Amino acid sequence: MMRGCQRQRAAGHGELRRRGAAILGLALLALSLASGCSGPSEAERGRQQFQVIDSPQNDRTLTIGVNASRDDPPQYLTLVFEVRDKASGDLLHRQQTRASSRMAWSMRWLDNRTVQLSSSDVGTTCWQEQDDGAWPELPCP
Repeated sequence: MMRGCQRQRAAGHGELRRRGAAILGLALLALSLASGCSGPSEAERGRQQFQVIDSPQNDRTLTIGVNASRDDPPQYLTLVFEVRDKASGDLLHRQQTRASSRMAWSMRWLDNRTVQLSSSDVGTTCWQEQDDGAWPELPCP
């Protein structure tokens, strides 16, 4: 008789565990759906900076972001980068690229005056500071 009671209790505990797991699973699903709905909008996510990279001499920053403006549809959600003087914060160059933020990409400093963008949709491109302060697009070294 004792063995039958123990089996019933064990079966009851298993049922409680299954119900608890189901309730916990539903609660987590509801929480994830609610947080997804209250998260940042597409435009807000588009304005976020992906990366800030210090230059080799540590006197400039390369800041990469996304064009979230729908005013020019071909430019929407493409990468934008800025080069700034680290001490003053002055903008030295701002570049709207043709690279989609939705594709694989990376950016880096090649030297203190050259940045490189590698993108799966537009290839590899470099911009190099000239003596007059311009940053033309040039073939990468």
